[in-house]
Amino acid sequence: MMAETDALAECVQKLLWRLRNNLSATVLISGEPGTGKSTLAINMGAMAAYLTGKKWPWKKAIAYDGKQYLSSLQQLPEYSTVILNEAGEDLFNRDWQKKTSKAISRSQQNDRVYRKIKLFIVPYASMIDVNIIRTAHYRMHCSTLGSRRLVEVWEGMPAPMFQKHDKPYYKQIFRGYAFSKLPERMYKEYLHLDIGKKEDMNAKYRKQIQT
Repeated sequence: MMAETDALAECVQKLLWRLRNNLSATVLISGEPGTGKSTLAINMGAMAAYLTGKKWPWKKAIAYDGKQYLSSLQQLPEYSTVILNEAGEDLFNRDWQKKTSKAISRSQQNDRVYRKIKLFIVPYASMIDVNIIRTAHYRMHCSTLGSRRLVEVWEGMPAPMFQKHDKPYYKQIFRGYAFSKLPERMYKEYLHLDIGKKEDMNAKYRKQIQT
């Protein structure tokens, strides 16, 4: 198990190493609302920017559907982080799930072109296509323990040679309080962005199911 203070940096360093070696750098972050999934993701993006010495336009890096996600992948500089966030009520829309999974699959096929750390945030891993889940190098789950937020991290390991199907298995490498709160100003800006985006998408979704 990693030490608490090194957990986030070590994960991000491994993801950057994978990008430099033309490998996918995908993370699936799951957990109930309010458990710190977005805080964890933004901390990882900021850590990647610090390690590479590049600016990270985090507001442009957060997408809420497949179209926004692919646009962020194309516009952001190499070795930066793109976050595909959960999308409010639209998350339970099968059409949203289908289109988003299609966009993720497309991006996975072009990792060498995009060279981005990709973080997928969902309440439940089952909301993402199982074949996409298997491409994640890390799987992280956020929860609460008392008044504190807990994160568990599993790393994908190569399939054993004797295994018939080339599917990775996941080994838990960390369990603890690995991320800090966002700065107050950044947190308020994120809430404003997140609430606004989700309200827009929720309004469209409610209109769609009423017609």
